Amino acid sequence: MRGHLTRATAKLFLLVALLGLVTPTATAAAQPAQVARTRTVVLALNGTFSAPAEEPIHITGRIRVTAVSQGTPGGGGTLRVISSLDNTTGIGQISGRTYRFVGADVTTRALPSDPITPVIIRPRFLRILPGDPILPTDPIRVAVKVAGDGAISSISADIGPT
Repeated sequence: MRGHLTRATAKLFLLVALLGLVTPTATAAAQPAQVARTRTVVLALNGTFSAPAEEPIHITGRIRVTAVSQGTPGGGGTLRVISSLDNTTGIGQISGRTYRFVGADVTTRALPSDPITPVIIRPRFLRILPGDPILPTDPIRVAVKVAGDGAISSISADIGPT
């Protein structure tokens, strides 16, 4: 009799364990899946940046921008913009000194459910002038056009004031 009770208890625990595994799977499948979209561009930079109380600097080079939008079917989500500089230098318009601009930046923004055109970010990079301290700076504006469903239609970058 005891063996029968042990087997029945084991079967009951096995059944409860299986139900525990099946229920979360069904719940997880019912949640809406997020749709991720990615777009990468390499853009030429050419323009003059002037910060208050500093000399204007003419900047040339390239910026690589990767935009990743992750939205839900009902709208909304997040936008992550990864920006990195490549071979970017600047010439001081008064001193004639050569500046180097280096670094990478990651910015994340929440997206509402209605269309956004464009999302503007100012990535932070490092400005290096030999003999002077390395300073963080944000001379570049990156614009990403994103639709309400998270589709990325365009990415642009320009040099401008702070």
